[in-house]
Amino acid sequence: MKSPLDRGFFSRDNAKKFAQLSGKSLRSGMASRIVGPWDWIILPAILAVAATVVLGTPFQPFGLQLPEPVWPLVLAFAWPLIRPSYFAPIVLGLLGLFLDFYWSVPAGFYTLNLMLIYGVLILARAYVAGQDWRVVFGAWLGVQL
Repeated sequence: MKSPLDRGFFSRDNAKKFAQLSGKSLRSGMASRIVGPWDWIILPAILAVAATVVLGTPFQPFGLQLPEPVWPLVLAFAWPLIRPSYFAPIVLGLLGLFLDFYWSVPAGFYTLNLMLIYGVLILARAYVAGQDWRVVFGAWLGVQL
């Protein structure tokens, strides 16, 4: 008996026919681009700084104040779970120093918080990574509180 993926639309015969019609090989759709430090660490850090500056402007549309989220907190949660590295804590420390000076809080406040979150998630990575989205969202809520 054929497996469910070998029947119907997903069969290898249909994939070969589609590849012949489109003029591509079966493996041409796979990603071959390597994600380096620029894509994974530096660009998101620059975007977090830009989002912090944009949402930190004293602009009140319709009399409402813009939210002031701590965007590097998203990076402190994502980097240890998805792809831990030695360079990420250094960038988080620099982002924390930026937030300290930008929001005029005592030096080290945001840096310490971001480092604590990163450290806790490095330790909990084995338990959180690969779980259902509800578990990951619960861990994210726990970090937020």
